[in-house]
Amino acid sequence: MTAPLIKLLTAIILPTAVFFIGGYLMLNLTGRDAFPQTSAPESVPLHFRMGSYNVEQVQAYWNWLGPEGRGAELRFLHADLVFPVMYGGAILVALLIVSNELGRPLKPQWLVLPVGITVAADWGENLLHWQQLSRFLKDEPVQAAWLQLSSLATTTKTIFFALSVLLLLVMATWRISQFFRRQGF
Repeated sequence: MTAPLIKLLTAIILPTAVFFIGGYLMLNLTGRDAFPQTSAPESVPLHFRMGSYNVEQVQAYWNWLGPEGRGAELRFLHADLVFPVMYGGAILVALLIVSNELGRPLKPQWLVLPVGITVAADWGENLLHWQQLSRFLKDEPVQAAWLQLSSLATTTKTIFFALSVLLLLVMATWRISQFFRRQGF
C-alpha cells in the first residue's frame, strides 16, 4: 500500500537532491560561489538569464567577475558539462517511475523529449560560454552570433527544464490523488 507513495517520494526527492546538491558542489568546488549575484544587473550569471543577452551584457558580466571570477567561471563551465547529464538523468528516471506508477499514460519518448532538449540546450549553452570566455581571456573579440545562439540555448534550457519539472509534478500529483481516492480519503 505504501510502496507507491515511497516510489513517488523517491521520484520527487531524487532529482531535487541531484539538482541542489550537484549545483552546490559545482559552485563550491570550482570557486564560483565566491562571486555571488548582487543587486547589480551585470552580476546575474549568464545561465540564469531568460530572454536574451548580447555582447555588451556578456562582457559586463565577465568584467564584473574580475580575473579570479573568470577563472572560477571557466572551471564552473567545465563542471557544468557533466551536471546536465546528472540532473537530466535524475529527472528522466523520476518521470519514468511516475509514468510506470500511472500505467504509462505517455510513451517513454514523450518523457525523454523535454529532458533531452533541456540537456542538449544546457550543453550547447555551456560549450558556447566556455568558447567565448576563452576568447575573452585571450583578449580576442567575442563573437556576437555565437553569443546569440548561447542566449537562445539558455532560454530553451530554462523553458524545457521547467516543462520537465512541471510534467513530473503534475504526473506525481495525479498518481498521489489516485492513491488517496483508492484509500477512501
